[in-house]
Amino acid sequence: MAEGTIIQVDVESCKQTIHGVPMAEENARVSITKSIVANALLPIPINDEILFVRDAIGTCIAWPRDWVISTAADANVISKSIKL
Repeated sequence: MAEGTIIQVDVESCKQTIHGVPMAEENARVSITKSIVANALLPIPINDEILFVRDAIGTCIAWPRDWVISTAADANVISKSIKL
């Protein structure tokens, strides 16, 4: 659906928010950099503004960790390229 970067923040996962909405622990904070399927609905839309992959380019969103495919060789990097 998209390519992006996992964004690590130094905040307890139970206190993280994205666009003012609490982020569940099973989700990752990602920044979408490229859409592959622009009209795909986001698994976790943000209000009525960010509904599709194309709307999320350049912003941080929550994405289910189970749906993230890492393309980085090192799993311990602070931000890594991913396929969503």
